[in-house]
Amino acid sequence: MDGAKIELESSQVDLSVPSSESAFLEQADLATLIFVLSAIHPDKHAIAVQNMRKYVKLIEITSKFGSMPIQTGGSVIVRDYGIHDYAMIRFGRGAKLGDRFYVRQDGTRAFYFRIEELVELFEAAGFECVHKEYLHRQTINHQKQLNVPRIFVQARFVKH
Repeated sequence: MDGAKIELESSQVDLSVPSSESAFLEQADLATLIFVLSAIHPDKHAIAVQNMRKYVKLIEITSKFGSMPIQTGGSVIVRDYGIHDYAMIRFGRGAKLGDRFYVRQDGTRAFYFRIEELVELFEAAGFECVHKEYLHRQTINHQKQLNVPRIFVQARFVKH
């Protein structure tokens, strides 16, 4: 890899609990939340996103021409379940915990996001949305001859 040094670190963190310290020695250039926020109760989404600010860097860059310093931050990439996903539509009435919030048979939970509310959560916590989209995919089960539509939200947020 052209002599580039890559350092990776992982840890288990409960983002839904307000905390004052980071679980890591250093802040990250990039953090990912892959199907994480949907498992957290919607009432705690804002806390979880605010906690993410502790884990990503904020860097000040000074121009050699003496202009005002520019602040740029680390990124958080999110992929999660989107509203009207096939799995959401399949849930029975007894599985509904709240608006777009369900419990699966194994006890795990799933919340289905609108892209706009995901952006609002991160912007309220001091991030800028630089990319957002709904991803439309097909899950194919050849044995059962099923072809079901899946909808995910995906976004990249930069700390500022």
